Amino acid sequence: MNQLVDHSQYYLFRAQQGEYMRLTVEELITFLIKVTERNEHVALLMDYFALKEERKVKIRVLSSSKRMYVTLLRAFLTHQPTLVLEEPYFYLEEDDRRYFKRILDDLSKEK
Repeated sequence: MNQLVDHSQYYLFRAQQGEYMRLTVEELITFLIKVTERNEHVALLMDYFALKEERKVKIRVLSSSKRMYVTLLRAFLTHQPTLVLEEPYFYLEEDDRRYFKRILDDLSKEK
């Protein structure tokens, strides 16, 4: 992972990647959309990443599975053409692993 230093080509998805813990899920998604200058809709992203019920929940109180979805959402919004994932299934429960795999399959069509 450390050998991939060209951040213009690779987005490194770390298992212990930090998030803005004081923000709610909805606030973080709104912030990421603005920072990445993407034309995405907050409600659609929350629905796609199975975070609709957690929209007003602070990141710090999310389950480890839901926090991984938030981190993957960050990877989804990046401009880099290649994603490098470090242990993406590590913190996920069995049901979440299947849904997470579906999102990764969709992402692999673009990146």
